[in-house]
Amino acid sequence: MTQVPYHEIELLQASINGDSTAFEAIVRNYQSYVCAITYSATGDVEKSEELAQETFIKAWQGLSHLKNLEKFRVWLKIITNNVIRNWFRTKKQDIIFKSKSIDDAYEIESREYEPEKIAIQEEQREVVREALTKIPEKYRE
Repeated sequence: MTQVPYHEIELLQASINGDSTAFEAIVRNYQSYVCAITYSATGDVEKSEELAQETFIKAWQGLSHLKNLEKFRVWLKIITNNVIRNWFRTKKQDIIFKSKSIDDAYEIESREYEPEKIAIQEEQREVVREALTKIPEKYRE
């Protein structure tokens, strides 16, 4: 098990006591870690940053409930995974998210570009994306 630096414990304790500057330091320390997890789940930089932000908000709100500050990293990963799961749950129900933009209609390829090949490539991309979502999270990260 990785030992949490004493300085980090002090930052976490200060954060629990309401010191937002201390929590900013925690966010800086873990931002890449959380964004890597959210990006591996979404494949979208913008969405991964949005989910990472939501993760840190939830961590800030629930930090006082964390009994063992040395387990912060594991606790933060659990929060991140829950945020991702909730996003996937709402995404499945979001018809607008699944729909294509009307602006995309202008990007339709002409017949010169062999639409069958384009369709096959898009289907292959979708198969790969779908396969990646089936890989257990610990390996996908």
